[in-house]
Amino acid sequence: MRVLTANGKTKERQSAALSNVMIQVRDLKKAFGDNKVLDGVSFDVFKGETVSVIGPSGTGKSTLLRTIIGLEKADAGEIRIGDELIYSNQTEIREKDVHSAYLKMGMVFQNFNLFPHMNVMKNLISPVLNRKLMTRQQAEEKACELLARVGLSEKKTAKPSELSGGEKQRVAIARALMMNPDVILFDEPTSSLDPELTGEVLRVIRDLAEQKMTMMIVTHEMGFAREVSDRMLFMADGLVQAYTTPQELFASDNPRIQSFLGTISQ
Repeated sequence: MRVLTANGKTKERQSAALSNVMIQVRDLKKAFGDNKVLDGVSFDVFKGETVSVIGPSGTGKSTLLRTIIGLEKADAGEIRIGDELIYSNQTEIREKDVHSAYLKMGMVFQNFNLFPHMNVMKNLISPVLNRKLMTRQQAEEKACELLARVGLSEKKTAKPSELSGGEKQRVAIARALMMNPDVILFDEPTSSLDPELTGEVLRVIRDLAEQKMTMMIVTHEMGFAREVSDRMLFMADGLVQAYTTPQELFASDNPRIQSFLGTISQ
């Protein structure tokens, strides 16, 4: 497979590595009316990689994640999660295969999406109990383990309204981990947080990166992205303009990339 780098060159990845592809997107297209948000997006994410998705606002970054996890339906292209083809406008796919693939993914939203009427423990265990994936005892034990992992063991009985923004986002990450996902997608997880609370959330994501959780992160936190990412995917005009290492991206002389990097704090 050929991967576009920040300076417009290409490099070959070993074919043996293809067996480790966790997310494969090919020629993905999505439009809202006349607005082509995704206009032929292609890339791979390998098992254990952290990939940061960056670019100007309105260039399809969040739509890309929402399309991968099935919250938006693409207009054309293909999406695979592991070995499962979960979207194609050319191939018929069994619903149970799609459902099975979605269970391998978790997503963390910028606005937390916690159930306001449930306490923290119930927010974590309800999804797995509803799908009958665990017994209540198993779910509660798992939830306690994850709350300890994100530093919120003492918040089990708190309602979302009693939590700070950073605490809500850490609960949301714990909830995503309840499903033992192979992949977690983060849609601007710190965009609504102040700097102190942002640090709380980034520490948890950094720990996941160190543990080789496969992740895609839409973010404007350039310093963090540069630190934790194996590769960075730069999107503009509905296309992948560059997909390369942080070192190559930040050293790029591509005017579009440098213009973007110059407008945000690094």
